[in-house]
Amino acid sequence: MSTVKDIPMDKIVIGPSQARVRQIDEDIDELATSMEKLGLLEPVVVYPTGDGSFELLTGQRRFLAAQKLNWKEIAATVVKKPENEAVAKAISLTENFVRKPLPVRDMIDACTALFKHYGSMKAVAEETGLPYHKVREYVKFDRLAPTLRKMVEENKIDMPIALKAQNAAEKQDGTLDEEKAVKFAETLKTMTGAHRKNLETLAEATPEKSADEIIEEARKPPQQETLRISLLQPAVQSLSKFASDEKTSKEDAAADLIVSGLKDKGY
Repeated sequence: MSTVKDIPMDKIVIGPSQARVRQIDEDIDELATSMEKLGLLEPVVVYPTGDGSFELLTGQRRFLAAQKLNWKEIAATVVKKPENEAVAKAISLTENFVRKPLPVRDMIDACTALFKHYGSMKAVAEETGLPYHKVREYVKFDRLAPTLRKMVEENKIDMPIALKAQNAAEKQDGTLDEEKAVKFAETLKTMTGAHRKNLETLAEATPEKSADEIIEEARKPPQQETLRISLLQPAVQSLSKFASDEKTSKEDAAADLIVSGLKDKGY
């Protein structure tokens, strides 16, 4: 029979039975932020090793996030030691396989409801521990055209691409060419950062051109100049995080931020 109790962190070890051995630290800071805000919503699972310590069976990422937070103890369900390492790995694999994230639409609905309650995206991020950039994307979902919404819900494109496509397809009078937006979305998801920015720039500069004309022009090698910029380490870390969130390189992320900054300044 399993029991749940608080176990000292230094009494738990991560053994060889873990199924997840790649990308373990991906988004671990966000998980730590959520746990710091909301606590541990589900205990990790451990089994006694016989020498007073415990081996982690499931909950590796929660355990690592707790280490980042310098927790002294963690709630753990203590179970009987598996028959062998193969059985332990099977349990770990099953736990990771069945643990599915919320569907995108559910995340959107929840964040939108919280935004209406708290009044700001920053407050939603602070109350839930979700990354601000994700809250911003989910809340903006309601302004997407119906076709783009459906594409996001069906995981054909992600939210940043949908928003970029819609912005690129807006006419000068503020209305939207939805067919154009869909073509842009389907193209943007296949492009690298430089070509994506090229398409967005061309769409804004030549709104009278058709989607096909803009896409053809955007596929050409963009005229570029390489700049060498020195940043302090905190800025480099922020840039790396932004690049990871946008699923792009640091170089492309830096270019996007510079262009956005210039536009904000009226250039």
